[in-house]
Amino acid sequence: MVQKNLLLIEDSESDVKLIQEAFDIAEIVVNISVVSDGDKAIEYLNAENEFKDSPRPELILLDLNLPKRSGHEILKYCRNNDQFKHIPVVMLTTSDSQKDINECYHNQCSAYIVKPYSISQLVKTVKELDELWFAVSKLLDR
Repeated sequence: MVQKNLLLIEDSESDVKLIQEAFDIAEIVVNISVVSDGDKAIEYLNAENEFKDSPRPELILLDLNLPKRSGHEILKYCRNNDQFKHIPVVMLTTSDSQKDINECYHNQCSAYIVKPYSISQLVKTVKELDELWFAVSKLLDR
């Protein structure tokens, strides 16, 4: 089985725990790397500092409201960089603002998901993410 590497860019520790728990409940085997701010996300993607040996993500789950650099900034960074623009970036955020949704799709996010409020809905969401991005979709070979 090929290792699935997911980068979760999320500043809320409780949301990180819930997302990790949802993957566990769904019995999805995935290596989840977590960074909690925009600057750390850029370091991770560039394999800098503490992230020099970190796995390259096949999928990025990105929150919008982050310290240091926003999710919007990270999305733009990924889409304007040849090394990262092929990686699917799924926005996973509490914002249901049409302005945020429009801006993210304008900047070529792969999908925009408003965080579910219940663990059962979150489990359903991660199962769908796994199915779409790791089973159905064919990703670029690095």
